[in-house]
Amino acid sequence: MQEPLIRKAPNRETLQFDGSETVFKDLFEKLFAPLTRYALGYTQDRDEARDVVQQIFFKMWQQRHERRISNAKSYLYQSVYHECVNRARHANVKEMYMEHNQREMELNQISENHLPETRELENKIRIAVEQLPPQCGTAFKLSRYHQLSYQEIAQVMEISVKTVENHMGKALSLMRSKLSDYLISLLLVSILQNLFL
Repeated sequence: MQEPLIRKAPNRETLQFDGSETVFKDLFEKLFAPLTRYALGYTQDRDEARDVVQQIFFKMWQQRHERRISNAKSYLYQSVYHECVNRARHANVKEMYMEHNQREMELNQISENHLPETRELENKIRIAVEQLPPQCGTAFKLSRYHQLSYQEIAQVMEISVKTVENHMGKALSLMRSKLSDYLISLLLVSILQNLFL
């Protein structure tokens, strides 16, 4: 019996996994580090991020005889995403996005040094993002905090690119309406961020 190899579909990076140990090891070597970095954006803890990725690979290996995975890369990223979200829900983690926290710290620094009213604006933005419908909020956060493309967001959320576009349009519209009184302050904060950071 021939051992299957990783196959790339024409013009797409579609890695197939059909249970072979060779393919599994290759996927692990190629994707463990990027998946860990991806998980770190959700867990904010390097050890937990590694644990999430190891668990996903372990489950994939355990289920290797039960199903064939036609796009292993997408499957792994989706699995990591879902595992991180589930852990965050169970642990009641309030801040899931490391980059978002970094931006908040930068905004706090500007706030403390230059604009006292920035704290109120920061809270309004956080509240506006939290009040977005769940799918809109997830798409918005993946786009703005993780700089994922609409195509990548569609794969992670298992929806079409057009649906991602609709979610982003709705999210931006809702954010504009909720923050309309603060848009001038937001513009000033943006200018200050560029000047001082």
